[in-house]
Order: sequence, then structure tokens, then C-alpha cells
Amino acid sequence: MAQSMTPMNSNRFVNDDVSELQEANHSPIYGYQHLSVMTLEQAVEKLVPSVSNLIDYVAQAKQYCNRNSSLITWDESAAIYLYSMQTDFFSMLNKALRNEKRHVLKPWFAFLKLFLTALEKLPSLNDTVWRGVSGSNLGGLAAFHMALSHPSVFGIAICMSPSFWAGLDFLPLPIMTKYFKSLETSDLIRKYNDVLQSNHVPILYIDWGLTTAWEIHNSLVERLAASRSNEMVDLLTQKYGFKQMAVESVQQINDNEKILLTCIDPYGGHDEIWWDKRLFTIVNVLFDHIWKFQ
Repeated sequence: MAQSMTPMNSNRFVNDDVSELQEANHSPIYGYQHLSVMTLEQAVEKLVPSVSNLIDYVAQAKQYCNRNSSLITWDESAAIYLYSMQTDFFSMLNKALRNEKRHVLKPWFAFLKLFLTALEKLPSLNDTVWRGVSGSNLGGLAAFHMALSHPSVFGIAICMSPSFWAGLDFLPLPIMTKYFKSLETSDLIRKYNDVLQSNHVPILYIDWGLTTAWEIHNSLVERLAASRSNEMVDLLTQKYGFKQMAVESVQQINDNEKILLTCIDPYGGHDEIWWDKRLFTIVNVLFDHIWKFQ
């Protein structure tokens, strides 16, 4: 049976919708600049249905941002604060910016107008920016790896109860750690020997707890972390010339020294509660002394 055929245009460069073609040639955020600057509440109005708890986030941003700036308005300051909060708002905006479909970003235009207007008013600074990486348990080992793999990127590695024992010790026998391979001859130290010997090395922070938890696995892991962390501290100070400083007694941090910050927590165990407390302490110490890094 004969069928009627509809001719198809195979030229993929032909677009009958002129406005769509024009939009395709613009940057993804083209068009936001023509909007008027709104309050933060107005700027996020179209986003409320898609971003959970956004109204609460806006209220927090308005409450905690810098309201006394002579350079930007309260709403502009709150827009910057909202973007920097660790919420879904930040990740969803960045996801929309990466989306190839421009219409996905359009609901964000009002916020982008407010946010970018604020950034344009702020002066440029020629300064040193420090980036850190942190983790606990295996994450502490990963932080050590990341910082020493990229010493020009990371200024500090925060290693909480780090698993320096991984690949060296048998987990059920932490009391026999000394009978296994030493850290000095391990693949970990051999890999980063040159970095550790150089003067261009991140600040290292290592901690561990001394409390034995009721849960057997966590108790064994923390005992291994304590044993190997002690060994790592001795190795870094004696072989590589790091200056060890107890984090609770830091008075000065200079950028011409190889710094090893340590914390032995007599009450801490192998769990997130104590890691959070110690992280809060070390971050505050770093902020208190950040100006001395310059």
C-alpha cells in the first residue's frame, strides 16, 4: 500500500524559530541584566516551590549577613550569604547554570541580578587564599593524600583519627601494630617523601581520641588510629623537620615553617560527635591565626 511521505529537512543548522536561534547564541545567563534589582524575598519567589526550606534559608541569610556594609545593601549582602550557605540552594543554582537548556535557569534570573549586582560593587583584592581539605577515619587518610598530592592547591590537611594503618595492620589486632610494617617504609610515605622533605608543604593537623567506646569495632579502629598517628607525628618531626604544636596552645603560625598541629583528645572516641567538636576547634584556631599566614 502506498503511503504519503512528509519531506523532512535534514539540515541541522536550519531553525525556523528565530528567537530560539538567537537565544542559543547567547550565554546561558543572558537576559538577567535587564531585570530590576529586587529584595531577596522577591528575587527567590519563583524558586520557593522547587527549593525546599528556601523561605527559612532567606530568613537566616537576612539575620546573619553583614547589615552594616557601606558598599552593598542589606538584601545584596543577604544574597551573598544565601549563596554561601551549605544548603540545596547553592547546589541547585550551580546545577541550573550547567544545564544546556537555558529555560531551566530563567527562574533564577532575579536572584542572579541581585547576587551579581552585589559582587560588582565589592572591590577586588590581591591576597592569598587558603584552601583546606578535611576528613575522619579513611577520610582523614584521604585528606592527607589530597593535600600532599596537590600542595599548591591545599594549604592545610585536617586528618581526624586518620587510617594511617590501612594496608599495614590487621584490624582485630591493634595491640600488635608494632610488629607490622612501619610507616616510614610504607607506600604512603615513599609516595610523598619528596613533598614532605620540601619546604612547600601544607600545614598538617592530626588528632585522635583516647576513649574506648562500647562498640568493639570503633574501639579497635581508634586504637589503631592512635598508634599509627603517634608514629606519624614522630616521623614528621624527627625525619622531615615539622614543628609540632598542640592545637589548644597555638600562639603563632608562620608560613616559613613546616607546621604539624596535633590534638590528643582524652575524652574523644571514634565517632562523628567528637570529630565535629575537634573540627570546630581547629577551624577556629586557623581563623584566629590566618593573618599570620600572609
